[in-house]
Amino acid sequence: MLNIVKSLLFRLKKTKMYWIMLGVCAALPLLTSLMCSFVLDIADIFIDLPPNVGFEATTYMSLSSLASLNSDVNLLILLCVSIFLCKEFTDGTIRNALLSNKSRWQLYSAYGVTALMIGGSYVLANFVSTLLSLAIPFGFGSTTPVGHAISACLCSLLLGLLSMMVVVTTVLLFMFLTGKQAPSIVLPLLVTMFLPAIALSAVEFVSQLVVLVQMGGQWMDVYIDYTWVPLYNAMLYDSMAVDGALVAKISMYYVLFIGLFGGLGFLAAKNRDLK
Repeated sequence: MLNIVKSLLFRLKKTKMYWIMLGVCAALPLLTSLMCSFVLDIADIFIDLPPNVGFEATTYMSLSSLASLNSDVNLLILLCVSIFLCKEFTDGTIRNALLSNKSRWQLYSAYGVTALMIGGSYVLANFVSTLLSLAIPFGFGSTTPVGHAISACLCSLLLGLLSMMVVVTTVLLFMFLTGKQAPSIVLPLLVTMFLPAIALSAVEFVSQLVVLVQMGGQWMDVYIDYTWVPLYNAMLYDSMAVDGALVAKISMYYVLFIGLFGGLGFLAAKNRDLK
């Protein structure tokens, strides 16, 4: 397995796409910082504002976005992993691993480790850039305790890594199912985009249904805890007000999705004819 990982990483180092997308991940918070600074400069012409007033919320927004499956970072991870690893199928080099007596589990694990290294580097690049580009100039709020700022960073990083793993296992699943690049991009994209949208629509439907029943004269004193709704609860995550219970629920569902997609992906790799 290690030989396959080393071979993939050697190719990855020479892949321009990987470095370009890594730079984009790191540049996203920097662009946000520059935009905020520009707004401050314009506003300062007309109003005498305190420096960086209110822009600590931008730091929290950038950190909170890491928890979402459909974040910009996860989109770049999906594209890079799909395009890079699918070349193993299109070029036929995946057969070399089988000819060298590597098991299907070793093959899947090697691809999984490489994909996780790609995704992890993108998440960490964006996270570090957020701290350098946003947290340092704009801060976390003058009255925010240090412990709260640290928990906001750590919880956001944890959820960012877990959401990345969901995306990666989804890509691996469809990659071994189809062996083609286009479905390995489109199908995971549909999953990561539409599943959260379906969860959101379901919550809105139930909420409207309760309101309509109450308007019809049938009072329902019902409390629905939407933090238990998978994928929708990730939309409720706010690093400005970290809720440990919510973080635990989001993490639990992400781990379940990782196990589900990872298991199905291994079955697809085990049963696929790669020779």
